[in-house]
Amino acid sequence: MCGSSPISLYNWTLIFGMFEWVSQAPWGSLELARTMSIQALVMGRIFYLLSISQLLPSLMARLSGKAQRVSGAPAVLGGIIVALILQLIFSNSAFVNSVFQTAPMTLDQWIICLLVSLPMIVIASSVNRFDPPN
Repeated sequence: MCGSSPISLYNWTLIFGMFEWVSQAPWGSLELARTMSIQALVMGRIFYLLSISQLLPSLMARLSGKAQRVSGAPAVLGGIIVALILQLIFSNSAFVNSVFQTAPMTLDQWIICLLVSLPMIVIASSVNRFDPPN
């Protein structure tokens, strides 16, 4: 079994599940469903990046009192920060919302996207344990 299959399946479920749930919710709309499904995917990809990089093990080692240097950590953090800034612009810019027919999100909606994306850490860690990257 290819290691990326569970991750791809989770991404697919995340995007389409979020879209369907929000579009059918009493408080939802088609525009908000588009926005939240993309935000959930991006957050899931960020968690995937963290799970395959050495950044999380390094942070855990540092918290337990063991200093561990990781190459590439500034680049990973920089990429995550840029991605989050771009996602904030994507969701909150009136111009971008009109171009992509999306809608701004409330704090509660951001938290929903964050929470449904968290399982990516466990999924990616499991896949990497059973089918490690080359």
